Amino acid sequence: MERESRALEFLGRVSGDTFLFRNEKATIGGIVQAVYLKDPRTPDWGIGLVLRESREAWDVFFESGRRRSVPKATSGVEIVDLSSPSALLSAAAATPIRRWARAHHNVYVVELDPKAAEDPEFAAANPEMIPGGLCLYVGLTGLSPEKRFRNHRRGHKAARIVRRHGRRLLPAYYRQYNPVPFEVGRVLEPWLAARLRERRFGVWQN
Repeated sequence: MERESRALEFLGRVSGDTFLFRNEKATIGGIVQAVYLKDPRTPDWGIGLVLRESREAWDVFFESGRRRSVPKATSGVEIVDLSSPSALLSAAAATPIRRWARAHHNVYVVELDPKAAEDPEFAAANPEMIPGGLCLYVGLTGLSPEKRFRNHRRGHKAARIVRRHGRRLLPAYYRQYNPVPFEVGRVLEPWLAARLRERRFGVWQN
């Protein structure tokens, strides 16, 4: 059985069902043992993985893809026993904290010209798209979204659909997720594309 000496050190109860941990990930039998919580202020963000802990707050990555600081004084925070985390949280939990500290990958969303919907492959990938709705491209880059979009436009490692139909970046759809480690970004990219398709946008993601 594989064991690492690093472990989640329980430091005590803060109040009610809120607990305090020192965030050092433990691996037992190859499975990452992690601490998850719910923040009552943002229930739509789902369950969050505790990345690290300071004296006053937890640094948390939520299954919505968002990251935020949760003050320990927050009323109603719950520690969650999560036996089957989502693919996104699993990727986050398996990523060493030092990778989060150096995270520089970014998801990004490009608005495409409506003519993109006439592309047979694009149409086949978006059978539920609202006619006349937004056409989008979702990508992942180790550059800034702005530089990656410029590269698309000039044909450098460009996605065909962005080079032909790319209009502009839409930061409102992605800036809250960045930056992330590559291991998380490669799961976050299709996750974000799926969420946008749920809104019946037309979405292309390689």
